[in-house]
Amino acid sequence: MKRFLCFMTAFALVVLMFPQTAFAAKKSTDLSSQIQVIAEYNYRIFEYYNDTNYIVLIQNNSQSAVRIEASGYGLDATGTIVEVKDDIIRSLAPGKQAILDFWMENDENNEVVFTSQIKATKLAYEKDYSDSIAYSMNPTSNSAIVTLTNTGAKTADVTVQALFLNGSDIAYYNYDIEFDMDAGATAVKQIESRDRKFDNCFIFVQSSYFTF
Repeated sequence: MKRFLCFMTAFALVVLMFPQTAFAAKKSTDLSSQIQVIAEYNYRIFEYYNDTNYIVLIQNNSQSAVRIEASGYGLDATGTIVEVKDDIIRSLAPGKQAILDFWMENDENNEVVFTSQIKATKLAYEKDYSDSIAYSMNPTSNSAIVTLTNTGAKTADVTVQALFLNGSDIAYYNYDIEFDMDAGATAVKQIESRDRKFDNCFIFVQSSYFTF
């Protein structure tokens, strides 16, 4: 007991004198500074309504797969936050890009600026599997046909995102397509542009499975 008390006293002194060192392991899981915002877009979803889609394209510049938890904010002309929406990406592999999607209802039609706050942490109970999902895309006049194959040995969760652009402007972003894929399976998904005119389409795929 005396030895244990001495150890606890010494540990407490280390925490008091060197708190950054003592909790370095905990802090090292936060990789938010390694998430780069590549582009931001916003557009009216419906012609006669105020609903606005705020889209943020991000890239993981860290060396680890991360979980993304993000909030999107709608601000009025005074800079006051008047609406908040959240989005999650369960796993984003190193070097990969993905879309954060914030559907702002904009009830009072007073949201003039949109911004976001992004938190990234190392995966705790999941393993990234995106390198085992091969995919190709064939655009049509009003959609993207995406063919995916699970080339690995695990059943995994898959998310497919399609960003439709017209020139440098956003044309449409459909909601995430989420599904399970067995090992060796192939799936074909059609993601519609809702008849919005587009000349380019970018596909983003995330995949992971639980390790417990």
